[in-house]
Amino acid sequence: MKLLLLLAPAALLASCGTGLIPLGNFNLPDVTITLPAASANNGFVAYSTTNAVADADPRVASITSVTIEANALYTTLLGTATSADMYVRTNFTGCDQSTAASGYVLCPVAGETNNRISTLTLKAGTPQAAVLTGAALNTAVKTRQGYFGLSLTAGSTVMGDQLKLTNVIAKPRL
Repeated sequence: MKLLLLLAPAALLASCGTGLIPLGNFNLPDVTITLPAASANNGFVAYSTTNAVADADPRVASITSVTIEANALYTTLLGTATSADMYVRTNFTGCDQSTAASGYVLCPVAGETNNRISTLTLKAGTPQAAVLTGAALNTAVKTRQGYFGLSLTAGSTVMGDQLKLTNVIAKPRL
């Protein structure tokens, strides 16, 4: 019994820095990603120009990992998108920023592998659960600088299509 009492604090300390200790969830504002007309083989990621994590809890600078859960709603009149990879970036270095006035920036998908944080199933007009994780997301939340992007893997979009992330909850861990 004494051994157990001695090992418990050691186990707790050993778990620090491994992402095992929850910090406390916090809400983030809803995010809308405006999508250009595109098909699944266009070869780019369309990033929102809105910093999605600017309102992150200031304590996040010390996290080891974070998971973001949200409802993903794809809205369209004629688009057929059914699947997309989700990405996050902390800046737009190396991207085509000429479309920024339209609410999105385009980056070549070939260079975005390390920024991928989820694969989403899309169904027009029906919210789908989205879980976002990964090293790029951890960095974005820690620095409170993160822009979400989407690249289609199945289907196509038409001008005016959007992906809206609502009920966005960040779950950081120490």
